[in-house]
Amino acid sequence: MPPAARISDMHTCPLVNPGPVPHVGGPIVKGEPTVIVGFMPAARVTDTLVCVGPPDMIAKGSTGVMIGYMPAARLGDMTVHGGVIVVGMPQVMIGEMGGGGAGGGGGGGGAAGPPGTITVQMGGLTVTGTPADVAQFMQMIATEARRSGTMNNLYTTLVTDTANPVNVTLVRNTPNVWVDAYDGNGNQRVNMDYFDNTEFPDSPSANHPDAVTQGENLVHALDEAHHGAELQNANGNDPSGNNWYNESHDHAIDAENDYRHDRGQASNLTDSNGGPGPNDVTFNFDNGASEVHDTNTHSVTHNDSSGNPIP
Repeated sequence: MPPAARISDMHTCPLVNPGPVPHVGGPIVKGEPTVIVGFMPAARVTDTLVCVGPPDMIAKGSTGVMIGYMPAARLGDMTVHGGVIVVGMPQVMIGEMGGGGAGGGGGGGGAAGPPGTITVQMGGLTVTGTPADVAQFMQMIATEARRSGTMNNLYTTLVTDTANPVNVTLVRNTPNVWVDAYDGNGNQRVNMDYFDNTEFPDSPSANHPDAVTQGENLVHALDEAHHGAELQNANGNDPSGNNWYNESHDHAIDAENDYRHDRGQASNLTDSNGGPGPNDVTFNFDNGASEVHDTNTHSVTHNDSSGNPIP
């Protein structure tokens, strides 16, 4: 088992960009302040490192040890720039879930995605996007896992269930994607549009206690994709030809409502559908209230149980 990495531990970086100045590498500068290893905060996936070029980021860690809801980083783990951590705390060793080995329980890894993106793998969850978006996405998961037992349990399931993997691609302002787009084939893919998700609040307000939030959208997208993978891998192709979308969507609404209750929201989401306008998506709640998003103008209207707009 490799030693644990911490703030101040060094990494090497092979990049030369812009040339001919090599990046060389540098120390880890961000970690989890609530977990101290050898008198220094422990390092995790998405934590940053000093580099001569742009700052580097840890891309690989142990899926068997989560620190602040992120995989723990260790000596030898890879960074976004393709470098490795070269110093660790030898008195604290961190292994892998399931023992590793050929065909065994593997750890989180980093890989190359499309130009300008990185791919971070944590067990059964793979995330691809720009370094900034991946870091923001992982921070969002950590924040929501602290807020909600539903999100915490879902994230744990995604990381540990390598038999039903979920692949998330982070996009912005993408046609035909509003908040998230489900693509189920047993190795589930979901596109999440960060710009769209910012239309939703981080938390419901006093005037709009029923509001759908960013964290609720995250739970829906991830639960829907994972349940679709379970159904596809257990039953084969959906007889309806719909890639198990309807069943997965309903399952995700149940998960959303569990999340809403975790956040103290009394109402349940009953369904979401297109309309009344050609660019609208409407969320309906069991207390009669509704929320209408215009995906063209990005405006939001909250209605009470009588259909009257709430300022």
